Amino acid sequence: MKVSIILCTYNRANILADTIESFLACKRSGIDHELLVVDNNSQDNTSKVVEQFSSRESTISYIWESMQGLSHARNRGIRCAQGKVIAFVDDDVYFSQNWLVELEETFNDPNIACMGGKSIPLFDAGELPWLTEDILSIYGSTRSGDLPKLMHYPEHPFGLNMAFRREVFETVGLFNPNLGRKGSNLLSNEESELFWRIHCAGLKVAYNPNAIIYHRIPKERSTPEWVLRRYYWQGRSEAVMDRIVYKHSRLQILSKFTDKFFTTLRPTLKGISWAHPKRAYWQLINIPMHQKILLYSLVGYFHQFLVEMFYPRGN
Repeated sequence: MKVSIILCTYNRANILADTIESFLACKRSGIDHELLVVDNNSQDNTSKVVEQFSSRESTISYIWESMQGLSHARNRGIRCAQGKVIAFVDDDVYFSQNWLVELEETFNDPNIACMGGKSIPLFDAGELPWLTEDILSIYGSTRSGDLPKLMHYPEHPFGLNMAFRREVFETVGLFNPNLGRKGSNLLSNEESELFWRIHCAGLKVAYNPNAIIYHRIPKERSTPEWVLRRYYWQGRSEAVMDRIVYKHSRLQILSKFTDKFFTTLRPTLKGISWAHPKRAYWQLINIPMHQKILLYSLVGYFHQFLVEMFYPRGN
């Protein structure tokens, strides 16, 4: 059973070598595999970094994808992959030594169509006193426990550590190019949308906590400002999902926004001294982080609602 590992990258030449070196340090003996590095229109020397490895490792290949977007890059990797199992990892991770072994063992069960491993964030900035457990998921922390199990939608693997039998894509299709990151934007939910289709097809998804990947988080992504920006884009992503996946009407999306506003944020905003702008400003910037997250997510959701209303084909 050949395993194709697809690593999509965009302007990460400065850390890409560490990721590939980490993969090469995995236990790979006896496992038929290939590593496909999909360069999603990078403007740095990504190609040269990959060529340094592919020139001495026949299992490593460089693939160019000019169409900007993570979903486009992943789909290119799927089309080029030769394996019966297709795995996806990010370009800023470290692999545990047994990662590939655990992945292969999971698919020894013929009933398993997809799998996800455990992902643990590693912060370059060290301990973050403002970071709460519920925020860790945006940094790739699976928080799915330490025991093997089947995952039931809406729980599903994260994109930095997931794998599929090839037949899954033949059954449910590829990643939706209307979702997923494009350049510097943080649009997401392309994995959620794919696993929704997998759920509808009745395919089984396994969680293997021993297939561990460590996600490197740079200092510039370890700030409250980045987290709030990420949740703003999560709100936009949720609105796209509601529109193109769950087929909600514009009225349903507006109703959902209104319901969220009145049930979660109205009590907080009601206490703001709006008649005194300076005081209101300080009250707003000092509201608790979890409430700021809700606010930014709702702003993103409403922004995307406006996009969907006036530009139906917009993302």
